[in-house]
Amino acid sequence: MRDINKPLTNSDEHAILLLKPDGFEKEMLPEIMGIISKYGLKEIERRSFNLSYHEARDIFIHTHKLFTDYITRSHVVAILLYGKNAVHKVRLLKTKIRKYFHCEDVENLIHSPDSGMEYLIQSRTFFPHITADKFPQFSDFYAKVTFPCETHLFSQKMLNLQKKSAAAAFVLPNERFDKIQDQFHNFINRNDSKIHITTAMEYYTVYKEYKFKVVSYYPLGQEISNLSDHCNSFYPDLIELIALIKDSGGFPFVAPVKHLFGYKSEYYEALRGAGVVGAIIYHPSYSLEETTFLLEEVLGKGGLVSGGSGGILSYGQVGVSFELFHGLYQNIYKKSITTDWINPELIL
Repeated sequence: MRDINKPLTNSDEHAILLLKPDGFEKEMLPEIMGIISKYGLKEIERRSFNLSYHEARDIFIHTHKLFTDYITRSHVVAILLYGKNAVHKVRLLKTKIRKYFHCEDVENLIHSPDSGMEYLIQSRTFFPHITADKFPQFSDFYAKVTFPCETHLFSQKMLNLQKKSAAAAFVLPNERFDKIQDQFHNFINRNDSKIHITTAMEYYTVYKEYKFKVVSYYPLGQEISNLSDHCNSFYPDLIELIALIKDSGGFPFVAPVKHLFGYKSEYYEALRGAGVVGAIIYHPSYSLEETTFLLEEVLGKGGLVSGGSGGILSYGQVGVSFELFHGLYQNIYKKSITTDWINPELIL
């Protein structure tokens, strides 16, 4: 496997920054772009839109009425950016700019895509005439990939994927988990692979009458001696499930299956105490308030966050930013992915 002490190189990427209606109404674009330009990001093109209600529902993950009414009330300005590690920089600068201007939860001046799917939809909507396909090196947390059983076909697929990303997390079928793990190892040994890999399995369960899905990540090469115990269609006791995962060397992330109606703050606190490492917070069915609630709930208690179905696309085609992938990787392997391009001034 790739030496994790060897720095990952700079990556030229496209990123989207969207000035929202409150930013447009306050004429804040020059000031915001002044901040963006200090970090080596080049503006490729900008376009103004007055989105319809239907368009807003098609291109944003968050589609609840409060957000849709806000995003359609006046103009938005889409800016296509390009530069070294643009996605990572824009994600961090977005948060810093919102805090600096004391933004509210919904009216918060600017937007950048939170997931690969959202980026792809918005780039095709705002800049259909431009091929903005320079994506991050880190593949989506939740990239579900169907791997062929035949060795030569598996190798062909991995060689193609390896060209597109430096790191990836794969959710594998539980019943084939050990066999695909072996295929990964064989491929790495034969090809001196240069990709950082971690793997995961899914489980469905319930806690206090609230349905959850658990995604458990495992270090590559982790042997699961009791794999059959991990192949149930449903687990009636979430605490016992977490114990099973932990005993097998896994790192469980909890994911509410549907909207967070009735979700209680003390639920995650109890699950954290039972061994949950973090939560999957980005999902196309979650409202902005729900995603924000999970962010504050999980990060506030020292947990990790990852993407969800909002990011499922072809592996390597659309990635996630460095800080999301690195949090998971560092927790699993107890090592950092060394980089030569993370600007300490951008780390929040």
